[in-house]
Amino acid sequence: MATVSFPNDLSDEFLLHALMESTADSIYFKDRECRLLRVSRKMAKDLGFSDPAELIGKTDIDLFGEVFGQGTRSDDIRIMDMDRPIIGVIESRQMEDGRTNWTLTTKLPLHDESGAVIGLVGITREINEIRQTEVALQHLATHDTLTNLPNRFLMVDRIDQLLARSKRSATDFAVLFMDIDRFKEVNEHPDAASHGWPFPGRCFRSPALWSLGWWRSLRRRGCGPRPPFLNARTCLNRRQVAALSPADSQVPAVHPALEESSGRTV
Repeated sequence: MATVSFPNDLSDEFLLHALMESTADSIYFKDRECRLLRVSRKMAKDLGFSDPAELIGKTDIDLFGEVFGQGTRSDDIRIMDMDRPIIGVIESRQMEDGRTNWTLTTKLPLHDESGAVIGLVGITREINEIRQTEVALQHLATHDTLTNLPNRFLMVDRIDQLLARSKRSATDFAVLFMDIDRFKEVNEHPDAASHGWPFPGRCFRSPALWSLGWWRSLRRRGCGPRPPFLNARTCLNRRQVAALSPADSQVPAVHPALEESSGRTV
């Protein structure tokens, strides 16, 4: 049988040191009190330390604050008490600059020679790009590409949630539908081409934004709760366009087919 020999300098300690110095993940060892015993250079750098040794003895509460630190401490204690690992847990933490940092974490209990749990080892990898892609795909699946309004899939999902919540709490709810009068004429009119194809979609989106603003104004007056889902379709005229915020009012002139509508307001 062939045997493989390694150079004398490739000891376990050398290999561990090489891993902790070069890995792109945050690797850390903790004792039973959830204090750091050893961390990778990547983790130290991300936390603003030039030397990983500076983190020895610190806890997550020291590094991340009371709220986040207490949460990870509870997880760590449960892992060690139950002698059961957690694999591929997605976590998020609010950064000081307002961004959310998304990570994928695996933690495993450490045992001594007798089998007793003496600590844990954790590996955490940042997945911000993956998470951003997931959010973008989710938005694409639940919103209309032309108007950026929620689509039928999202509406059905929200109604299912409303039905379940209503059943649990024995409360009522209402679904509000409003139509845009004669919108088909705008959508198919030759003049729409002069504004580009987004024009009909923007005309469709504007009344929804206007209706949502109207609902929020009622809330500010204490006249109703926030709707969990609003699929607003209403008549659009020039007065309503003028009522939009400056960011939303960049809509081409409303077609006469809508201008001549009955003038119903929400």
